[in-house]
This record gives sequence, structure tokens and C-alpha cells, in this order.
Amino acid sequence: MKCFPHTPLDILFFLAFLIACTSGISQTAELDSLKATLSVAESDSFLASSLAHIGIKHSLRSEKDSAEKYFRQGMILCQTLPGPQPTASLYKNFGTHFFLFGAYDSAECYYQAGLNRLKRNKLKGVEWANILLGLGNIASYRDDVQKAIDYWIEAAGLHDSLNVPIKNLKVFANLGSAFSMLQHFDRSEYYFAKAIPLAEKKGDLRALTICYGGLGGIYEKQRRWAKADSCFQECLELAQQLKEARPYRLAYFGRGKILLGQERYEEAIQQFQLSLQYASSNYDQALAYLRIGMAQHQLGLYAHADQSYLLAQQLFQEAGVIDNIIELWKHITENKVRQGDFEAAFEYFQRYYRKADSMAQEKSKQRYEEVETKFRTEQQKLENLRLQSANTQQKLELQHAQAQARQRLLLVVLLIGLLLGLLIGFVLYRRSTEQKRRIAEQAAQLHRRQIEHLQQTQKIAAMQAMVAGQETERHRLARDLHDSLGGLLSSVQLNFARSAENRLESQEDESFSKAMLLLQKASKEIRDTAHNLMPANLMNFGLIAALEDFFEEINFAETLSIEFQPYGMDSRLPDIYERSLYRIIQELLNNILKHAQAKEVLIQLFKKGDRLHLTVEDDGIGFDLDQVSQGPHFGLNTLRSRVDFLNGSLDIDSQPDKGTSIYMEFYLNDYDTFTRRG
Repeated sequence: MKCFPHTPLDILFFLAFLIACTSGISQTAELDSLKATLSVAESDSFLASSLAHIGIKHSLRSEKDSAEKYFRQGMILCQTLPGPQPTASLYKNFGTHFFLFGAYDSAECYYQAGLNRLKRNKLKGVEWANILLGLGNIASYRDDVQKAIDYWIEAAGLHDSLNVPIKNLKVFANLGSAFSMLQHFDRSEYYFAKAIPLAEKKGDLRALTICYGGLGGIYEKQRRWAKADSCFQECLELAQQLKEARPYRLAYFGRGKILLGQERYEEAIQQFQLSLQYASSNYDQALAYLRIGMAQHQLGLYAHADQSYLLAQQLFQEAGVIDNIIELWKHITENKVRQGDFEAAFEYFQRYYRKADSMAQEKSKQRYEEVETKFRTEQQKLENLRLQSANTQQKLELQHAQAQARQRLLLVVLLIGLLLGLLIGFVLYRRSTEQKRRIAEQAAQLHRRQIEHLQQTQKIAAMQAMVAGQETERHRLARDLHDSLGGLLSSVQLNFARSAENRLESQEDESFSKAMLLLQKASKEIRDTAHNLMPANLMNFGLIAALEDFFEEINFAETLSIEFQPYGMDSRLPDIYERSLYRIIQELLNNILKHAQAKEVLIQLFKKGDRLHLTVEDDGIGFDLDQVSQGPHFGLNTLRSRVDFLNGSLDIDSQPDKGTSIYMEFYLNDYDTFTRRG
């Protein structure tokens, strides 16, 4: 159950509900004036209608007891009225009263009672449509959005058949919000677009605000920034006419989300701060501080983001909203990681994980309790049936003295019918119970799969971040070694050379020459280390050139014969692929040189379309793959990490004394899709 609207569209949805709840109720007549009509009512029907209007007025003022007093007077009066219309209207208003106070079961009961009165007399009119609107409101607050949509579409069709399309303003606004909640943005846009001309014709500025706000929210989710900004600009102009806080808050908050999506973070913060000036509830303020914290996080203002997140957390807690606090903990975790406060990050991550898991268990428990309640209801029905059969049997026994022969025949027939009924009931009950059990098991299994998928996604994202960080640090370290320390050693070497020129041959000694040789060796070692960390050929000429240079060095040393076969590599790969593939091949060759005792290596790199295949085969001593997989072999772990980083697949085939074949396959588009999704 929702304890509070969760998103701006939910708030629009909530406003649309309140508009629909009060349909047919005069908004301009004063309560005292209505009470004055009670003494001059010309008929009982008019009197019942007045009582209903007075009752709903008290409901809107949150005067529950006074409202129910007038409603009950009307109910007593309706028992003497011949026609169904006054009673149906009273039931509808009584249902609206319970809806406003959150008693949805009672509200549904009175709505259905009023609708049944109209159905029995086939009175399909505006009151029928109003009741359908109310039933849709109840369904939506029970999170059964599809059922609510069905009620509202039926109400819209009824309005059209009655030739009163202007009354569809509320229906279309509700449908637009409902389809938006279901992520059916095309349908949502369709209904909001239909509602706007009706609101303009009626001059209903609040309804126009709801519609433009709803459209703006849809376009913002679809990243259609220009259209979204235009809709929220309309909201701002309407707010200036209405001079009410909520439209201002809606417009500024919506524009802030647009700027946040466009990565214009400083401007987004300004808009969210403006929305705070018009936020009328703790929940609205919390949403604004949450978005401000997200923008500050992106700007690297992590301390400011912490403050905004803590304010949002306090306000969400005061508003009693749990779902948003869970989302907030996730953002705080990311902010703490960026600050290097891993202990606090881990604490918030544990809170997030435990609460999300707890809510999932609570939903499962709720579903189980619903099934158990239905089971007990069926048991009660069977018990009632048993009691009824016992009563019937007692009656038959009393009649047995009067007509023994006839009673025996009737008793046999009744017993047979009873047994058949019990048997059929038992079979149906078992079938129903088994079906419900299967549904519960399927739901639990689906939930477990969703949790496993989420954990796997988080693990891959963390691994990608680690590998990307390693590559960035390699690049920085290579650049620093080459540009800073390498340049410094070259300068020292040049000074040594000049010093040597200025010295006489007779003055040269063995220690000076040895120092010069050590300096040259250190300079070469630094250049080689920088080259290994980030080869210049890889950055300047691409993967193929860098690999050929690397293989040429190994072949020149005559320690290993490498045959390299590139196919379809006419153009360069994205930088992340080239660096990662180079590291993979470098790591494999290092392992072969250290452990494989191989003489020849075949490396094939094949690209076709968006698929990339890498094969590395050697004629070395091989290894037992099962035995290696059980131990902490960091070479294989590193290889798997790099392949997973590119979202690729890895297959290793090796046996002792039969060499090793390693096959990798990558889908170039898969990595781009994964990084965008992550």
C-alpha cells in the first residue's frame, strides 16, 4: 500500500483522484445555505439530496462524525423513497466520504451498493459514471492500476454515450497519470492531450496544470527535453494565474529534473532550490534535497551532497516514506565511495540491502497471508455446509415417525446428494489450493532470480570500475615515468656526458665510468617499464602495430616463436578494447614464458561485424583445468576479470602434456549497451 505519493506523477495522480472524488458536489454553495434548505425541502427526494451534499461538505472539512450523521439521516429517509436514483446518489457520496478518510473497503461497499441499484433499474447516467470513477480511485490506491484503468475507460465510454464529453476531463487526466505509472508513455500522452482542450474549454486552470505537468513528466522520462521544458513553462504561467504554491513547485521541480538529465548540474540546483520555496510538505522538500544532492555529487561537491542527502533522509522519515529512503541510501553509498569513506559506504550499503530484502520478504508474507485467509474462508464454507447437512439430517429424522417409507427414500437421496456435493467441493478445494501453492512458489522463485540478477549486476559493475581504474593508473604512471623521471634521468645523463668531455682522459677513473653505465641502464629500465605499462605504439598506431612490435621483441630473443594472424582488423577498435586486449595477450604470453615450456604460440585475432574472436594456442606442457580452478591462481582470475570487464566469454581447453587453447569472444555492442545501462 502507498503511504504517500512517490513521484511527481503520483502527486498529479493524487490530485486527479481528489477532483474525481468530489464530482457532482457543489463547490460554491455554503454549508449554512445547504442546511437552510432542509426546512423548506419540497420533497423527500430533494431532502435526501441535500443531506448527501451537507454530509460530503463536512467530509471535505475532515469533520467525520458530523458527515456520517447527515449521511445516516439520508439513508433512513431513502428507505421510504420509491425510486433508486436518490439512494444511489447517497450511496455514492457516502462511499466518497469513506474514500477521503482512507476506509477503502467501506467506500467500495457503498459504491457497489449504489451501482447495483442503478444496474437493477438500468439507469446508465452520469451518476453511474461517477461511481465508476470512485471505484477506479480505490483500485489505484490499492496499487491495482490496471483495474482502475478499466473502470475509468468504462466511465469515459459512458460519458460519450450520454453526449457529455466535457465530463471526461477528470477521466482523461486520471488515465494519463495511470498509464504513466505503468510506463505506457504513448497512451499516457494520448489521454493528457485529449484532456487539455477540455480543460481549456471549461477554463479549469488546475486541471490544465495537472495535464501539462503530467506531459512534462512523460517527456522528461523519454529525454525529450524541449517538449518537457515547454510543458513545465506552461505550468509556470498557469501558476502565475492561479497564485498557488503547488503549480510553482511542480514547474520548478520538473525543470530541475530536465537540467539534471542534461548534466547542467549548477542550473538544476537553482531550479530545485526554487521548488523548495513552494514545497508544502516534508515529502516535497525531501525530493528537492535528494535531487540537489545528486547534482552536487556529479559536480564533485561530495561534502555538500552529504548534507543534502541527510536533510532528505530526515524529511523522508518525518513523512513516513520508506521506498525513497532506500533509494537515498543507495546514493549516499555512492557519495561515500567517492569520498573514500568505505566504512560509511559499506554501512549504508548494508542498510540499503537489508531494507530492500526486508520489504521483499514483507510482500511475500502479505501474499502468503492473503492465500491463508482465502484458505480459512473456504474451510469456513465447508464447515457451514457440514452444519447445514447435520440440520437437514435432524429434520429428516423428526419426519421419519410420520412417514417412514417416504422418509427413508428421501434420506437416501439427500445423503447421496450431500456426499456428491462434499466430494465435488473437496476436489475443487484441493485443485484451488494446489494452484495457489504453485503461484506462490513461482512468485518466490521469480523474486530469488531478481535478487540474484541484481547481485550479479552489482558485482560486474564493481569489477568494471576496478579494471578501468587500473588502466587509468597504468596510463598515468607510464606518463609520469616517461615524462617526469625519464626526462630527469636524461638531463642527468647529459650533464654527466658534458662533465666527461671537460675532464682529461688521464682524469677518467673506473668509478665515473661505472656510474655512467648504471645511469644509462636505469634510464633504459624506466623507458622499458613505461613502455610495458602503456606502449607508445598502442596509443599512437593501434592494437595491431603494438602487438606486432611486442611479438617481434619476443621472437628476437629466440625464447619463443609467435605466429600472429589478424583478420578483419582494417580499422582501429575503441580505446578500451585495444588496451584490454593488449593486456590480455601480454598476460597470456607472460604465463606461457613462465610456466608452459612452449616453443611455438599461435595467436589469431578475428573481427567480423560486431563480433571479435581471440584465440591463443601453445604447444607447452598444459595443465589440469579442474585442479587449477580449485586453487587461488591469480593469473586465471586476472584473465577472467579482464574478459568479464568487456562482457565477453572465455573458454579454456588444456590437458597435461597436450598444450593449451584459450578462446575468447566479445560482442562490441554488448559492452556499450552494458555501460549505458549500468
